[in-house]
Amino acid sequence: MSNAFFNAVHNVLSGNQSGTEAVSQLDSELSRLKRRRW
Repeated sequence: MSNAFFNAVHNVLSGNQSGTEAVSQLDSELSRLKRRRW
């Protein structure tokens, strides 16, 4: 989970993604992890 958060923040700060895109992708990743009973 912390890796997904780090990657989202890093992508925004480095200009690779917009904040909106990063949050959307992070939400999808966290939902996927939750299904796996993280």
